[in-house]
Amino acid sequence: MAYYIVSYDLLGIDSSKPYEPLEGYLRGQSAIKIQRNLWAISSDKSAAEIHEGILGHMPNENRLLVSALTDKSRVTNPEENLVEWLVINMPTNLYPNY
Repeated sequence: MAYYIVSYDLLGIDSSKPYEPLEGYLRGQSAIKIQRNLWAISSDKSAAEIHEGILGHMPNENRLLVSALTDKSRVTNPEENLVEWLVINMPTNLYPNY
């Protein structure tokens, strides 16, 4: 199992509202939303496979980053859903204050 951060910009789309085709796909992949356009996902797929899957649910000409989340990462003041996800998925000291 690998852990990733997914970040995107939907150019020309009102980012104050969820873009349901993309967010529905991410939720279906057991990803959790941790900020407006930032998600965490655990998967047996590679970053390239996740990237390709997400692209199929985005309008053209947008920005997408899929990056590995490692035990070298750190977080401050995370929302509760991220803490729960980290505790379940990543037995590390990624969140040393919790």
